Amino acid sequence: MLSGINDHDSRLPWTRQAAMYTRDDRRVYESQSPDLNIVERQDREGETVWLKTSKVPYQASDGSTGGTVGGFAVISAKEALALSRERS
Repeated sequence: MLSGINDHDSRLPWTRQAAMYTRDDRRVYESQSPDLNIVERQDREGETVWLKTSKVPYQASDGSTGGTVGGFAVISAKEALALSRERS
């Protein structure tokens, strides 16, 4: 959680996908393995945006998994389809 909000906050455009994002974060956290080039659909007001997302676990100073960190890029529907096929 950053700035006192999380993916379930209604002020964020991706609230409808929050459960999926949380599930992915939990999987990365528990496995302690990165998940790279995830293709995600993000529904925003009146449009659908495709994202290429990567999430990695990070370690706390005591060596335990401290959480996950990730980043994303907006991609075209064509690139989303190609990446989805590669991951299958």
